[in-house]
Amino acid sequence: MSLSNYAFLIKADGYPASGQAMTLPGDGFTTHIFAASDINTLINVANTLIEDGI
Repeated sequence: MSLSNYAFLIKADGYPASGQAMTLPGDGFTTHIFAASDINTLINVANTLIEDGI
């Protein structure tokens, strides 16, 4: 099985507590980036990514 999706989760002050997301699609590979200052937001996003198979 080849890797076709990858996610970076970033926790840092300066990002909105609700987070900012960006998806970078590529030819056969997609990168998902999500940054937030609130750890609970990041945990919820991580769970959603797992449910989506990312």
